[in-house]
Amino acid sequence: MRARPGATLMIADTLTVRDIADGATLTPPQAEILALGLLDGPAVISMPTGGGKTWLALRRARAVLDADAHARVIFLVPLRLQADELFGRWRDAFAPHLVGVFHGGYGAPGQSAPPVPLARARLLIGTYEWFDSCTRAWPTYIAWLSQVRLLVADEMHMLGDPTRGPALEGGLSRFTRLNPDVDVLPMSATVGNLEQIASWLAGLLPRRPGARTYLSTWRRFP
Repeated sequence: MRARPGATLMIADTLTVRDIADGATLTPPQAEILALGLLDGPAVISMPTGGGKTWLALRRARAVLDADAHARVIFLVPLRLQADELFGRWRDAFAPHLVGVFHGGYGAPGQSAPPVPLARARLLIGTYEWFDSCTRAWPTYIAWLSQVRLLVADEMHMLGDPTRGPALEGGLSRFTRLNPDVDVLPMSATVGNLEQIASWLAGLLPRRPGARTYLSTWRRFP
């Protein structure tokens, strides 16, 4: 079965867990997403916590970085605490690619510099607000913004949040004009309007194939 652009795929909860070559155990949603090739282009993924969204995003990020020595990947989260936590977990796992963390807590007067300079980071973990700020000041950052091949927007349901949603929406809108060939991978545990988000992405990225959507209700524990 092949996914159609704009189509939502519902997985059967009875799918068995498969093993991949390196011995890692996949959840049913992970197995089907890989089998369908949904990581090969723009996609919107929704599955409950524990389904393996982050693992899928990291697999795609690793493939992008391994394939192109100049490519960069952005991974966006709502909160500074989340960004710092992910940096601590991923900085060694992604070697030899340098992982950086960026948000308002770094670089301002009286604050420490980011652990990895922006110019050197290949996987950039940042907050929505940091990303929004970079795209507003794009002439300063265009050298690396143009090198981004994949942008992962975690907790995409925050698009409707009155506090953080405007930063995410504005940042993505400006960024896709600056980098119209980028792949965008929005993920969420709770978003329900997948087709609406996919349609919005299609408008932002007319040169890219339409984003495919994937919805799962599978849970690791009932």
